[in-house]
Amino acid sequence: MYRLGDDDYLKSYDRAPKTAELLLSKAYFLSHQKRGEEALQAYRAVLALDPDNKIAATGMASSLNLMQRHAEAQEVLDGLLARHGDEPNLLTCAAEAAIAQGDPEKAAALCEKSVALAPQDQVALAILGTSWRMLG
Repeated sequence: MYRLGDDDYLKSYDRAPKTAELLLSKAYFLSHQKRGEEALQAYRAVLALDPDNKIAATGMASSLNLMQRHAEAQEVLDGLLARHGDEPNLLTCAAEAAIAQGDPEKAAALCEKSVALAPQDQVALAILGTSWRMLG
């Protein structure tokens, strides 16, 4: 239903049990459709069920970035980085927030660490290049 452009596919999530896995799936689709506030609520629901769910916390930060709430995203990401600072996706998400806040030095440092862990990560490489350009 999603591939056919039928928004009714989201209604099925509302009829299903509120498990972390299903809520994460719903949040993924909402994020993909750039429906940041709804995705944020789904990620928060996951965190209410499982406070240590790093996928949901990273998704929450991504949703905040999507909604241009970069300082809030950075706050979430800083907490995650303190516990899981060796995950490329998390590092790239934090770099996105840093660059959006006008901190290319921080973004470059985060991307350099991400690229060291995942050399083919195109998003990290793109943000790294943008950071370098901003730094002259």
